[in-house]
Amino acid sequence: MFGSYVVLGFPEEAALDVVLADNPTGSTWLERETEVARYQELFDAARTSALSPVESRTVIRRRAKEHRT
Repeated sequence: MFGSYVVLGFPEEAALDVVLADNPTGSTWLERETEVARYQELFDAARTSALSPVESRTVIRRRAKEHRT
């Protein structure tokens, strides 16, 4: 991945989900099911490996304290 992306999902049954992906040369809209599914998988993997809000605060506080010393 070269940049951020947004997965846009719509509640209407006939509406397709899409991805807006930023990269070094601009932004790209992706509409193919396989492409959108890949970005959804990336998001799910990041979400499941992310720290909880409490754990995140703990790490941030510890790093801030280390930085001050």
